[in-house]
Amino acid sequence: MEKECRQLYRQAFCDPNNDFENLLFKHCLKYINTLNTENGIVSMCFLLPCEILADKKYDGVYLYAAATRTEFRARGYMSTLIEKAKAENDIIILRPANSKLVKYYNKLGFKPIKAVSKDSDKNCIIPKKSFGKLADALSVKATGEEYTLMYYSKKDIIFENLNFKYSMN
Repeated sequence: MEKECRQLYRQAFCDPNNDFENLLFKHCLKYINTLNTENGIVSMCFLLPCEILADKKYDGVYLYAAATRTEFRARGYMSTLIEKAKAENDIIILRPANSKLVKYYNKLGFKPIKAVSKDSDKNCIIPKKSFGKLADALSVKATGEEYTLMYYSKKDIIFENLNFKYSMN
């Protein structure tokens, strides 16, 4: 499974940073969700455990590296994976790579919020478990960059602003 997922990751993200890829798969392989057909793995995403500190603490997952093999796109495979993730998790956070994806995730029930890459003790996302180990290994410094995050919540929770040092974008 790891080999197929790495191939799909490279196809989708063309990431020349093998060091990051190796850290991601070393620490977070167990968090990959895949959709398989007779053609093998056609879609995948990481659901990385995190804690969201807002008005109180919430457990959630950070959806990362959502990818579908090029020849299988526009068939609903990623939507199927995301609907499964929504059924299994109360809160999902993600960072869409572009405005086209904001529209896509919005159709799946995700709401946009402003995020800032900074260290903070409140209104923040904290990586947990092996995702925390990956974040620690990255040694990322907060840049103050503003960007759009999106979230899905089964409960009636409204997040307005979140700080997340580890944007991994």
